[in-house]
Amino acid sequence: MSADLPIYVDVDDVLADTAASLIRLVRELFAKDVSYEQCHSFDLGRSFGLSEAERDRLLDAAHDDEVIESMAAIEGAAEILGGWAARGERVEIVTGRPPATIPATRRWLEREGMPHAAVASVDKYGRQKHLAQAVPLEELATRRFRIAVEDSITMTQFLVETTDTPVLLLDRPWNRDVRGLDRRVRARVERVYSWSEIADRSKR
Repeated sequence: MSADLPIYVDVDDVLADTAASLIRLVRELFAKDVSYEQCHSFDLGRSFGLSEAERDRLLDAAHDDEVIESMAAIEGAAEILGGWAARGERVEIVTGRPPATIPATRRWLEREGMPHAAVASVDKYGRQKHLAQAVPLEELATRRFRIAVEDSITMTQFLVETTDTPVLLLDRPWNRDVRGLDRRVRARVERVYSWSEIADRSKR
């Protein structure tokens, strides 16, 4: 991939410690205690044992401005993004959060000192088809990136298969089962465990 291409970076559980906020919200809203390691599925309903209505309520709460802006940053992310920006890399934030959350997300990124060239709300999981400001996957499929940093197996597969982007998959309990990925996809995916490791792999 050309060094002139941008770097794709997800937000939730890549830049922001979203899981910690969700665990807290599940405790507050539903009186359920779930540990981080029990978050074995990207499907929040499955990980937290919620009905569809409860899952939607959780997502609504998680997308509140106050909740977004109170999230902790993942260790090392700001320093690495700063280093990329200093050497002229174009970092594009590509989130599955709905468009209404983008102002709060931008404020959070600025507060945490995470430089970026753009922030896009992409309909990664088919939840935002009715929202005009959400970028459809068909449009994302026309883009090219030097590398992508993701935590979602679904998006990892999409990026490799449709854009041939190499993916740095940040290790999380919900992405450890990769049996559904074919050999070609696996060859373009590298599991990483920290932002320092992401920095090392991005130099290749």
